[in-house]
Amino acid sequence: MTIHEEAREQGLPDVNPAKRETLIAPSPDERIGRFTLRQLSALQLTATLAGPLVWYSQHLVGYGVGQAVCRSGGMSWGVNFDLWQMLMMAVGGFLEVAGTLAAVLLFLHFKGADWGDGPPEEGRFGAQVPYGRIYFFACAGMVANVLFLAIMLLDGTGSIVDTICRQS
Repeated sequence: MTIHEEAREQGLPDVNPAKRETLIAPSPDERIGRFTLRQLSALQLTATLAGPLVWYSQHLVGYGVGQAVCRSGGMSWGVNFDLWQMLMMAVGGFLEVAGTLAAVLLFLHFKGADWGDGPPEEGRFGAQVPYGRIYFFACAGMVANVLFLAIMLLDGTGSIVDTICRQS
């Protein structure tokens, strides 16, 4: 039995094969609560990737500032290392907390979500039951953002407290 025959048998409208995503999943513009699926997916991506990207950026810029302060290449940049580290920790901490709040918002919005990819007859694809994928990544984002915030604070604090520009 083909997908189209099953859809007709279940009373679903016939779907153009080129637009089969309407049979497989809801439209990205379909509302799940107060938000569209597209908005929730963007929020999910922000909540999940905020932690590692912010920490990596803070670490990379901190390394570059350290090289500038230590006159790597013979040039003097006149940069205050501690001020830059504190500034990056403050901005990074704000972004980490914003990512955590986005994950908490998703977690609360999808509380009790379906964890599986059940069959369409459960009503899941009409956006009646929220996506378990977004709920899972919201949980992962909450944990990861807290861990990366701790890593970022330890990295920045260690850089400020330690002596810079000396051989290992």
